[in-house]
Amino acid sequence: MEGAQAEAYRSAAALNGMAVFSWDIQGDVLSYDDALTRLLRRQLPRENISVHLQKAGLVHPKDRIEFRKQIRWLLTGTSKRRATTQDFEMDLRIYVPKRCYLWAHLGYRVHFVDGTPCRVEGFLQNIDLERKAQNDMRALVERDPMTGLYSKMHSKHLVEQTIADPEDVHALLVIDHQQGMDIL
Repeated sequence: MEGAQAEAYRSAAALNGMAVFSWDIQGDVLSYDDALTRLLRRQLPRENISVHLQKAGLVHPKDRIEFRKQIRWLLTGTSKRRATTQDFEMDLRIYVPKRCYLWAHLGYRVHFVDGTPCRVEGFLQNIDLERKAQNDMRALVERDPMTGLYSKMHSKHLVEQTIADPEDVHALLVIDHQQGMDIL
């Protein structure tokens, strides 16, 4: 991509809160645009990036296992597919200094040579507002607005989910302040 076309692409990506990157896996070198620095509120190292990605507290602990698994596969894995590229995506929380964690969508294309990952090109998009709105909507559906307790439907779902494994033993205590106490 050259000149005006590349600038148009960068402009469109920036309008969508996207940062673009490229990782040369064999050389372990990361190239990225200024939008990534603005999104993360820091600069990432450009060399030996695999070490930084696996050790740094960049990703939320609940998302870190899957993220590290992907990095390890890129560094050591192979693909039996005949395709020369494969696309991946995931939503994860990224640590941003002075803002805690920010929800982001990571989309990337892996390029293979003889079945071995050699290059990754992708984008990171800020989806924090959308994800928080989703969570707020979920909370409205799951909880009674007056009491803050789980709704009848969500309670039923949680109970069914909990008792799904016949090997486990569970107890449910229901307290009705008007009727006394029942033990199920």
